[in-house]
Amino acid sequence: FFGEYYRDLQDLSMDGMGQSTVFPENFGNLTKLKTLIFSPKNTASPYNEIILPKSFANLKALETFSVLHAGYVNFNGTLGSLSSLKTLKTTINALTEDIGELKALQHVELVCRSSAFPQRLAECDALTFLRLNFDDSASGDVVLASRIGNLKKLETFEITSNKLRGLPDSFAGLTGLKSLSINGTGLQSLPENFGNLPNLERLTLHGSFTKLPNSFGNLSKLNNLMHGGKAESLPESFGNLLQLSY
Repeated sequence: FFGEYYRDLQDLSMDGMGQSTVFPENFGNLTKLKTLIFSPKNTASPYNEIILPKSFANLKALETFSVLHAGYVNFNGTLGSLSSLKTLKTTINALTEDIGELKALQHVELVCRSSAFPQRLAECDALTFLRLNFDDSASGDVVLASRIGNLKKLETFEITSNKLRGLPDSFAGLTGLKSLSINGTGLQSLPENFGNLPNLERLTLHGSFTKLPNSFGNLSKLNNLMHGGKAESLPESFGNLLQLSY
């Protein structure tokens, strides 16, 4: 019905409806659709796959895609075609390289069933919020994009994975970052330039590393710190954190 009779539809919310969903091939006829929200009445099996039709690539006006608690979404090669997409919330099998085509993307919340992290995510330079939760049962380590520091507008970054072993040197290029949360036991070290995050205010840091870099004291705006790592000592520069209140 949607693809045939509601071609002027702009907002579609199916929150708390049904048990599962199938998007028909003619769903791509909804070329004016801006918002798509779906979650089933009861949480679906995490192994349930939702395969989007190839016609989904026609949704050039789509700004919000939120499909939650329904299993995992297979974009079927269409993700990079959603050129107006600003908000992406769902569970996927893997992040794919075509995400780099989404120049308008601002807000991302993803549960990822694989450890894949595309290099081209660093091209989504409008991003302000990024929350990623990786399935630790997947094979391979989580390796952040080497150019992730190009995301100059990113203000909040939250990542949960026991398979994140390190951060690229470019991480300190995230100069707009205000809130950072790294959850998981796998982080083995921090880059020496980690303290070069001039606007960082809130930091939650877990891992297996045994020391903090000397640059840590350069986090001049840091006011909230939750440290769950295995650091055996604090650097002398820690005393420079004059804004620290928690």
